[in-house]
Order: sequence, then C-alpha cells, then structure tokens
Amino acid sequence: MIGTQQHPAVIEARSWLGTPFALHQRVKGVHGGVDCVGLIEAVGGTLGTMEPARRDYSLWDDDLVAQMDVRMDRTDEALAGDVMAFHCEGSISPRHLAIRTPHGILHTYELVGRVVEHGLSRGWTSRIAGAWRFRVAT
Repeated sequence: MIGTQQHPAVIEARSWLGTPFALHQRVKGVHGGVDCVGLIEAVGGTLGTMEPARRDYSLWDDDLVAQMDVRMDRTDEALAGDVMAFHCEGSISPRHLAIRTPHGILHTYELVGRVVEHGLSRGWTSRIAGAWRFRVAT
C-alpha cells in the first residue's frame, strides 16, 4: 500500500496549493485558476485515471454524486488520496469536492479564494456526503 504522505493524488493536489479559485478553469499556479471539480479532474488526469468532463456544469447540479459514481469507485472510508463530497450550507445535494490528505482536506475554497489544505474540523466532518477512490490507470 502507498504511504499516506506519498500518495500520488496527494502529491499532485499539493502542487496546486495557492492556485486561485476560478469557476470552470483548470490552470495550475498563481496566474491560473481552478474550481473544486476542475481540481479533482486535473489530479485524476495527471494520474491517468480521469478524462476532463464538460466545463458547462454548475456546482449546483444535482448529479454531482451520480457523476462521481460513474467516474470513480465509491468507498466507505476516505483515506489519503480519496475524493470527498460535502454538503454546503442549506443544500440537500452535495455541492463541493475535496481530496483527503493525511492532515485533513485539500480543495479549492471559494471563501478563501484559492486552493488550500487544512484540518478536517467537526464542521467539515458533519457535512461529508460521500467518498470515492481514483481508479487505477490501465
């Protein structure tokens, strides 16, 4: 098994730290931009396990979980390198994605305006809607 600090998804996701939030974008770095779906797709693309989907989505689409189920393998426990979906305040369906890291989660956080990594507080834990594992590249 890959060590949690060395998981390829965590390593790639961390290379996006500081990238500004930008809806429907997938450009790494301080002059780029990415949203939560784009970050997951970019990491999956680098791992060779995911092709970019459409860019005309809305983060308010009700099919986020269905799309995750088609593109990744659902898991009961999120380990480092897995993708987690979260409910946003007032939402019935999940509206946000993050990558689990040994320290918490890494995601494009619109309120902060960039890709960040932080602990998985009770507030975030209470909003978990599901977890998925990247498929192994073939």
